[in-house]
Amino acid sequence: MISVAEAYKVVLSRAQTRPIVEVDLVHALGFVLAESIIADRDFPPFDRVCMDGICVHSVDLEAGKKSFEIKGTAFAGTPQVSYQGAGTAIEVMTGAILPDGYDVVIPVEALEVDAGYATISDQQWPCGANIQGQGVEEQKGNVLLNAGTVIGTAEIGVLATVGKQKVQVYKPFNIAVVSTGDELVSVDQIPQAFQIRGSNGIQLKSIFESIHQEVHLFHLNDEPKVLFDRIKDILQNHDMLILSGGVSKGKKDYLPQVLEQLGVKKHFHRVAQKPGKPFWFGESVSGKAVFAFPGNPVSTFLCAYKYALPFIYKSMGQMEKSQESAVLSTDIHFKKSLTYFPTVQLTQDGSNLTARFNPGKGSGDLAALLDNDAFIQFPAEEDTVKAGTVLPIIRYRS
Repeated sequence: MISVAEAYKVVLSRAQTRPIVEVDLVHALGFVLAESIIADRDFPPFDRVCMDGICVHSVDLEAGKKSFEIKGTAFAGTPQVSYQGAGTAIEVMTGAILPDGYDVVIPVEALEVDAGYATISDQQWPCGANIQGQGVEEQKGNVLLNAGTVIGTAEIGVLATVGKQKVQVYKPFNIAVVSTGDELVSVDQIPQAFQIRGSNGIQLKSIFESIHQEVHLFHLNDEPKVLFDRIKDILQNHDMLILSGGVSKGKKDYLPQVLEQLGVKKHFHRVAQKPGKPFWFGESVSGKAVFAFPGNPVSTFLCAYKYALPFIYKSMGQMEKSQESAVLSTDIHFKKSLTYFPTVQLTQDGSNLTARFNPGKGSGDLAALLDNDAFIQFPAEEDTVKAGTVLPIIRYRS
């Protein structure tokens, strides 16, 4: 049995960078960038008018001039208007190129316009007012997005702005999620007294699809030959295998033996943690990651967030996220030697994130996840943690 820290290190060390593919921008949401995005021009690319109104020259304002003859109009999307001489103004619209020779924009709210002349209020309008200078947002050649960035809605807008009709991204995993167990029936069935509906598979599917991976579900009964034949086929046709159940020490926990027969190299089996101690991890002959989680639903849930998601993030080239922590609200006592991951409720208290200890009734208590927001990681070497201690958390609810 290895420690949580060792297991985490081993899992991440086996991550292999995914292939790079090109996708159309309109389909890029949720993918991970595999290229840096560079500004192809200044942002904004010209001195931009920020308000509807008129533009004038600051020298005229400094000389005390209040009334200006309007000598033209500048619209957004039209070429720059030329200078019309001292004492003149150009009507301007938001987004237009600032007309040549003018350096102050006065909004319509501060104007009275009559017979082609605009008269301004007594308010002071400094040089540069209501003008966004060329390149003040970003300059040509600046890195706007780094490789490893998840493409969200804001990123889509930036990609469009720099003309990235096609984007290089890391190819998502094609993941097989396999639930094992004779006791499982499908979600749409009414289970008999000795059966349960299979929740782990659909829950794992939702976890991995939430980060835009491709997921296929399977259910296998606890029969060694069935497990061997089906897992052999599933491994050949998927990039990654996630198993749930069949890895403990029961008489029908055949998976470790079956995986060995299939030539899957075991990196570890059993981690000093609660829940999820029977967790098994290895690699196929062709280097495909195989995660075998214990069948209890909270154990599976924790292991997916603690180990499988970081493995995928690293393989997808994502920038490493900083470890989130929370302040424990009460003293907690627990048995030493295992790293304990109980569920907690999170509360934002000013700048502090507070965690209230709210454990469920064991690793089978899936409903306990509903009343909580995260797992908190208690150290294995201590049996008491005092209120006010800052501990790492694994958030599953935002």
